[in-house]
Amino acid sequence: MNLEVDNSEWDVHPKRTLEKWMAPGLAVTILKDKELVYSRGFGYRDIDNKLEMTRDTIHPIASCTKSFTSTALAMLVDEGKLEWNTSIHEIIPQFRLKDSVASRHVTIADMLSHRTGLPRHDFVWVDNQFNYSWILEKLPHLELSADIRQSLQ
Repeated sequence: MNLEVDNSEWDVHPKRTLEKWMAPGLAVTILKDKELVYSRGFGYRDIDNKLEMTRDTIHPIASCTKSFTSTALAMLVDEGKLEWNTSIHEIIPQFRLKDSVASRHVTIADMLSHRTGLPRHDFVWVDNQFNYSWILEKLPHLELSADIRQSLQ
């Protein structure tokens, strides 16, 4: 299904939102039945360098991703496609931590509960100059500070 969309009408609300909230930029993407209907950036992703926001700009939205991720996983659990105690290694075979036991046994519930033994290591990801392959390559080199399921981190 290819929906015809008049972007000029859809552009009004995000532009007003930027003005009202005095935000530097935002991106909006709308999907319908798994088809991209609308996707556009507004304002700036970097004000000092006048770099415009695009639909592909990565947004560091902090802990908000936890609610998106846990909701999506809960939907998959509800559909019977996953279980909370499914091993991450079963889903992502490349997943490895410094501890081989933790690598094999860390589950979805462990990841969502921050009880993998892996502390924040903020400086590894702070600049968002990475992709998932890069992260999976670096994970086995990061020090763990607790055993699996021993503490919230």
